Amino acid sequence: MAADPAFQPLDLRAAANRGFTDREGVGGWTDQADNDLRGMTAGPCTAGGIPFTVIDPAGNQGRSVVALRADQAPTFLATAAIPLGRTAGAVYLLHSAAWARTGNPAGTVAWRYQDGSEALSTVTTGDEVGDWWGGAAERAALLSLRGVNPKRSPVYLFATSFANPHPGRVVERLELRAGGAGNRAIWLVLAATVAERADLIAGIEPKPRDLAGWQPFRLGFSIPAAPLLDLSHLLDAPAGRHGFVQVKDGHFAFADGTPARFWGTNIHASDGFRASREQAGRCAATLARWGVNLVRLHLPETALRDNARPAEPPRPDAPGWAGFDELVAAFKARGIYVLIDSLTGLSGRKFADLAADGVGKDYEPHRPWAYWDQRLHDLARSWAAAVLDHVNPRTGLAVKDEPAVALTLLINEQAAFWDMHPGKPVPPAQDQALRRLYNAWLVKRHRDRAGLAAAWGGCLGADEDPAAGSVRVSPLESLPVRGETPALKDPRRVADTTRFLAEVQQAWNAGLLAFVRGRGCRIPVGGTNIVHSPAELATHRGMGFTSQNVYYDHVAAGREGRWFSANLPAVERDLLADNRTLETPIAAVKIAGVPVTSTETGSMWPHEWRASHFPLLAATAAHQDWDAILHYNLIGGFGLSFDDADRAQAILKPTVEFNDPALIGALPAAALLFHRRDVAPGRALVQVTVDEAAADSRGSLIGGGFPWNYLTHVARVETVFGPAAAGAASVASGQAGEAAALARDLDRRLKADGVLAAGRGLDGSALVSDTGEVRRDWGRCLATIDTARTQGFTGFPRGEVRLRDVAIACDTPFATVLASSLDGAPLATSRRVLLTAVARAWNQGDVVRHGETAANAAGAVRGERQTLLPGAGAVLIEPVRARVALPGAGWRCTALAPDGSAAAPVAVAPGGPLPLGGGPGTVWYVAER
Repeated sequence: MAADPAFQPLDLRAAANRGFTDREGVGGWTDQADNDLRGMTAGPCTAGGIPFTVIDPAGNQGRSVVALRADQAPTFLATAAIPLGRTAGAVYLLHSAAWARTGNPAGTVAWRYQDGSEALSTVTTGDEVGDWWGGAAERAALLSLRGVNPKRSPVYLFATSFANPHPGRVVERLELRAGGAGNRAIWLVLAATVAERADLIAGIEPKPRDLAGWQPFRLGFSIPAAPLLDLSHLLDAPAGRHGFVQVKDGHFAFADGTPARFWGTNIHASDGFRASREQAGRCAATLARWGVNLVRLHLPETALRDNARPAEPPRPDAPGWAGFDELVAAFKARGIYVLIDSLTGLSGRKFADLAADGVGKDYEPHRPWAYWDQRLHDLARSWAAAVLDHVNPRTGLAVKDEPAVALTLLINEQAAFWDMHPGKPVPPAQDQALRRLYNAWLVKRHRDRAGLAAAWGGCLGADEDPAAGSVRVSPLESLPVRGETPALKDPRRVADTTRFLAEVQQAWNAGLLAFVRGRGCRIPVGGTNIVHSPAELATHRGMGFTSQNVYYDHVAAGREGRWFSANLPAVERDLLADNRTLETPIAAVKIAGVPVTSTETGSMWPHEWRASHFPLLAATAAHQDWDAILHYNLIGGFGLSFDDADRAQAILKPTVEFNDPALIGALPAAALLFHRRDVAPGRALVQVTVDEAAADSRGSLIGGGFPWNYLTHVARVETVFGPAAAGAASVASGQAGEAAALARDLDRRLKADGVLAAGRGLDGSALVSDTGEVRRDWGRCLATIDTARTQGFTGFPRGEVRLRDVAIACDTPFATVLASSLDGAPLATSRRVLLTAVARAWNQGDVVRHGETAANAAGAVRGERQTLLPGAGAVLIEPVRARVALPGAGWRCTALAPDGSAAAPVAVAPGGPLPLGGGPGTVWYVAER
């Protein structure tokens, strides 16, 4: 690359302190073992049109990166000086960050002038720099790196301009300074270039979306007179007519033995409880029409608490009860069940009136000391009692006596194992309480210091004695803390910490379960819904169900109303090597004999390819034979009530999705598939065996790695603690090695053992279910569902997609197109078929910037690393132009309105396929003959 005289690379060799590779004994990158940048190419490179020179570590004693973090010297630097000795208009950095949270400073560029003065330029996460594992930076150009990290691809660097506040002054040096104390962010600077101007980065200006030819499609809550799309027959009204939900043979069932299967959504209580009787009725009617039969009333404490006395249980006259009662009554009448969480009221409120006890002012969601603080135990019981005893005047039943309440969860996204880090400090009183409990546990387990020293060896500190309460709690992988030392990370110490915290969490679960049972609660009770590790999962045995909240491409909020998303289509993800899909973390928490659900799943706006969400999720859930799946979120939260929903023209927020046709468009077809088990449960069952004595605290479940990256899409999978059942196919958890290679080895073994037939499992660039009905082919960027009653695809079709009875030719580059029997007959003989045709949806006036564009294997060029500034105009849908050939002849077709009623007939040539996309904007058609 020829040198550009407008730019002058700066020499960072003297300041560099880390390499790209973190080999054992030689610290590199972020000090995370093989989660590093080992494939990075040194030398000249360009990002955002700016030339940079990346240091070759081979010529600089293995050092190629300036890595800064204030509180971990000498592993990282607090400051680094770069001599300059000239005037400059700007400096451009090629940099990134780890453990960086949007809105927090990752560091500072200090301009040190020859006259002794200085000026500062702040480096803020989300503005000037992003997290290397997928963050966004609004004022930076993106450089994506593929194949350089063994754990994830791509990873990201950012090119950012920092203007010199005094360009006429001679700059003696630049100083790179880490973020302040308590800031976990590691700031990673790979190269620097100076220039006379600060406005030379290309491609960072957002542009309005081109929505020419797109059409409005306004969803809402309604009760149409004669809907053609009405799946309420899938529901069995009124809810509760078969008795309370129970657990039988590892599945949900009603008291009379009827299987209980739930396809659900969420209402966030903070504002979602602001519903009139009429609004609750319209909401229930709409959900029933879409096939939804379970609603999670999420964080009821946000609507029921008294903000003046937050530690008190909800009063019988709390204003929030009115909307709660209306919703439960309306749902019950339509055959829709309710899940309530958090039952303990500990997940959505602070306790300012308990601040003096070291409990209240710092307590909010994700504070682990709920599991060991007695005051919080007492509050949990009083709150649960008040909720269970509440009598609904609309039904005349207390919550505990209401069979329409199907499930409940003790606490939301909270566990003893995680979320303890300097960004969320544990108050001294709670830290001391935990240490007292831990030391007492150590005495019980090891008797005295001599016994502990024998068990731990040299990693026990000279000042540590369990009898004196001075043994420190070891940090776990999911418990990052400052001041970590090698001794504290010793596996023997970590194993004891893991066992201790598991017992704390299990005792909390068991105690509260016994309490709510004693209050008359008869339904299945879950613990929490974020499970990171096998040790955490073990604490859920004995509970009514397990749950895992999981999102694909969870968006991040930026400044001035902006939203960031990675924008990588799920159908393109290599399920073996790049397996961060929705379904694998759910499969990872399925325990033998215990039902599993996810109380929150989401592929939310503005992720561009979210029309794949429901088909992929429903197909996997049916194949795995899961009992309940919920999506987040219908309405509520963000200050948005049913009044706001009735007024809304635009998609309002990423997690307020009642009017998002790109998502909701595929929900009814997915409901049919899930409720009817159009995708049959897997023929093979593979058990993942966990050695309970060695169950660790590493966060391996939330990431959905091996073996779930493979088994989730191939056969039914569940975890057992101990040996597998006699004759069952099994695989051991915690195997070392690269996930894709391990999956290929397992595939060969299962085929050799006759568990999988030829053409099932791994088939080229696809995983095929053992029933042959679901094929996820990342090489073609296409997933197909091919069953007797549901046939179609989601992704990027090339040419005609031929299935067993249906052929689909689609001209729209990305789409979800499904044919679903409405009369229950196979599509080969059905006389009434729902055609779902969904692509993308945006608000009129949306402004977007893509960090880069890329061509996928299907030949579609699309944007990645998306920044969106939402418009306020009406929701517009991209027409799906397709031709669907159904079996037989004599078909007539009707395009549907957003409420499911008839909008307009579709002209169909005699004997020809059904043409979609030429009439009024819609995502639904009904074909009849």
